Amino acid sequence: MDGRATRPYRAAAPRVPRRAGHTTSTGGHTMTPGSRFGLVAAVALLPATLAAPAAAAPGPPDAEIADAVFVGAGCDRAAGRVELKDDALLISPGRALQVTAGIRENGNHVPRATTNCQVNVRFANAAGWQFAVTTVEGAGRSALAPGGSGRFILTSYLAGTPDTLESSIRLTGPTWGDWGYSGGSSPNWSDCGATRALNVNTRLQVEAGTVDPDTRSTIGVNSESGVRLVLSWRAC
Repeated sequence: MDGRATRPYRAAAPRVPRRAGHTTSTGGHTMTPGSRFGLVAAVALLPATLAAPAAAAPGPPDAEIADAVFVGAGCDRAAGRVELKDDALLISPGRALQVTAGIRENGNHVPRATTNCQVNVRFANAAGWQFAVTTVEGAGRSALAPGGSGRFILTSYLAGTPDTLESSIRLTGPTWGDWGYSGGSSPNWSDCGATRALNVNTRLQVEAGTVDPDTRSTIGVNSESGVRLVLSWRAC
């Protein structure tokens, strides 16, 4: 929405909301109750900046972030930040979110590793409106040894609902440089008034190279706005 000011929100003390029966299925790219929503993705080695904002339906003019709670080993819970800008959520874990496998400084060899950062977001001043995530974008860097691989996996769901939106990419070594991701899906609309929290979990996985055991493989997400979720809004 043109002219909308950035509204940052800094994380509160962590508290983890639990959703009964939440699982992520491994089904195909169809949208059914209780299943994962498949995303059509595009990934390439390109500058690690997010694409120009995708078009989205204008939301309530006074909508803002009421609460944002970060959890997960990859988050800086004190410095994590979420901004609502131009009808998109920009998520910063507060530090570089990355993971490394392979040889370590102490000589140990780690064949695979994973990390994650999850944020729980609640909106305010959205009475009479619904929202849905329609596009997911990610950007970062990778340095993968021959035979190594890395994955970026993002899942999101509305608290108390069984439907999960999952998007992911897989990079294979040898490769070094910036990567970018963008994927879209049919919207899963929130309740009227957007009272349910939106949970967004960014997970990184990496496997060590298989050609030379003395190498390392790393994948990371940009520390500042490395994850962007485009929202659509509609009156209800």
